[in-house]
Order: sequence, then C-alpha cells, then structure tokens
Amino acid sequence: MSRRSGLGRLLLRYVVALRGVLALTATLVVVLAFFASAAPAALANLLTDAQRHALVEIPPASRDLVDEQQITPPPELVADDWRGLRDRLEKTRAELPPLLRSVTEPAAFTLTAATRKAVAATPGGPLLPTSYVNVTLSPDMPRHVTMLEGTLPRTPAGERSTADLVLSRAAAEEMRWTVGDVRVLTGGGLPDRRYRLSGTYDAVAPEGPFWRQTSGGIAPVVTTVGDQRTVTAAGWVSAESLDGTGPASVQGSQTRLKLWYPATPERLTAAEGVALVDELSAFTRTAVELVPESEVEVPGEGFVRVPAGMATFSTETTGVLREADDTAVSLTSLTAMLASAPVAAALCVLVLATGLVRSRSGTVLALARATGRLIERLTEHGVLVADPRAFFAS
Repeated sequence: MSRRSGLGRLLLRYVVALRGVLALTATLVVVLAFFASAAPAALANLLTDAQRHALVEIPPASRDLVDEQQITPPPELVADDWRGLRDRLEKTRAELPPLLRSVTEPAAFTLTAATRKAVAATPGGPLLPTSYVNVTLSPDMPRHVTMLEGTLPRTPAGERSTADLVLSRAAAEEMRWTVGDVRVLTGGGLPDRRYRLSGTYDAVAPEGPFWRQTSGGIAPVVTTVGDQRTVTAAGWVSAESLDGTGPASVQGSQTRLKLWYPATPERLTAAEGVALVDELSAFTRTAVELVPESEVEVPGEGFVRVPAGMATFSTETTGVLREADDTAVSLTSLTAMLASAPVAAALCVLVLATGLVRSRSGTVLALARATGRLIERLTEHGVLVADPRAFFAS
C-alpha cells in the first residue's frame, strides 16, 4: 500500500470521526455568510419595495413638480410666442441634478381664465343644466386628443368676438351642449362673451402626465346639492392667440398659469430615494424665473409694468421619501439588533466547534505521526520490509 493511499484513508477516517463537528461548523459558516451578504441585499429590496408602495399610494399628480400662479400675461404670451417659456422650462430641467433630471419628463403648461358660467345665448330656450367652464389653452393640447365630432378650435377674430372651444364628449353630454351651438360665458371678472362648441374629443392616454394636472379635461366634475346639479369642465380654446381666453389686459382677471414636470420617482431604489430628497429639497427652495419683467399696454392707462414671473415648484414626493427614509432607518436598526443575537451565538459556537476540531485532530495527527516514525524505524532495522516484492524475491 502506498503512503499516499494510507494518508487518504487516514483523512477519510478523520472526516468520518468528526462528521458531526464538521457539519456544525459548515452550517455556521453558511449562516454567517448569509447575514454578511444575502441579508443586506434582502433588506435593501424590502426597503425599496416599501418606498415604491408609499409613492404609488399617493395620486400621480401629487408626485409631479408643480407650480400654479395667477398672472397678467406678459407681452411674449400676448404675442402668441410660447417658445420663450418652453426654452426656459427646458433649460431649467437641463440644469437639474442628474438623479432628479432622470425621474422628470419635459414640462407641460396650461393657461386658464377664471371659471365662468355658461348660459343660453338666447332666452326662452330649453332649460339647461347649471354649467361652468374653465376656459383653458395649451399648445400641447391638440396632440393629446382624438376629435370625435367637429374640429379643433379656430383662432378668434378678436378678444371680444365669438370664440370656438372644444369639450370632452362626456362634458358636452352633461351640459347638453351640441356641436355648433353657441352659449354665453359670464362672470369671472371678464366681459360676457359668446362661445361656439366647435367639437368634442376623447383624451389620448387619459392616465398620462398631461391630463392628470387638468381638472375637468377628461370628464366633467359633477356635484349635486339637493335638487341642484352643477357641471364644471375645461373648455379648450386655440393656443394660437390669447384672444380666446378674454381681454389680456384686464387686471384681476384671475388668469392662472400652471406648469409641471411629470415625475416618476417610484422607479428609484431606497438608496437613490435618500439622495433624491436632498436634490428635491434644494430645487423646491429655489425660485425659477420663467418670464422676465415686462410692460403691458392697457387701453386708456398706458403701459403697466408686469413683474418677472417666478415659479417655485412643489411636490408631495419629498415628504413621502422622508417618511420612507425614517422607516428604513428604524427597520435597519431593528434588523441589526435582532440579527446581532443569533450572529453572536453562531460566532461563539463556531469558535467552540473550531476548538473541538483542533483538539480532536491534534490527537489523531499525533497518533499518525507516531505511527509513521515507528514504521520508519522498524523498516530501518529490517524488521519490516519496505517493499513486499523484495521479500519474496529473496
């Protein structure tokens, strides 16, 4: 028998003799490896899922970066030039920190006049539902609708002439306003004005980022108090001119400019969410100049100075991410505390098992060394023949 096969048999006996201790040691090593590698990854995935669930729970519109303000339209908008506003919004997004920019889409905006009541153009007609219209315009609106009847609104001849508007099919049905009919919009601090319904539409991607910031754009808001039923909807006029919203020079007309960057923070990990909080906090604390200071000519009053249009965006995402981070810190601390006890116990058992293996293996190895030396000495004195074939040959 060769010396190598004898060593292999010795090791096999050693493993069999200490199989229980060696199995325990291997199990403890696996457990410690799990806590050192797999457990942190599992915890990170759990925190990411919790953060995403919290963000999905709030309305999508609340996740967007939004600013809304009452304005007097500046000359560049009165001149029907939206490029300046678009360029400033895109420049602002381009200057955002990388993580915040990655979760935002190009900005959208709407210009909405004061809410006005829609009444019959001629008295004595059929009784109409109590209806209110938010006259709104956006140069992006045409690509977000599919016309079902009629046409998109045409540019009005002037700021007091009959203007075209379009409604969603649901709003037109609720108001009992048929395509081609004319009604008068009254109130809102503006002169009464005739509007013709030029068409009805269905929204393209109604769950998309454009429509979620527009009240009454897809379906009307219907309220009922007693026997009184009220319908309110967005009526879209041509964005080729501000004449469709009413006289641009009217002071206190409650014209509102709404701007928003659609945001999708729910796809970030928990670690990225912590970084996004800092970037969001810095951005929402900073006022962004969108429209420079200017002058508007008011008939009979001359030129009136219009201050610069500053936008300060806000979002509920920041608060949700802060709460998710606080929860993550608490959960991480609790997990570390709960994991420390079994890890410490495993380490103690591992040390004891290692000591036991060393103790038993020391005895076996000492016996093996003694046996080896005895064989060598017997061989040297001729008591044992190193090679059995030599014995038979003699």
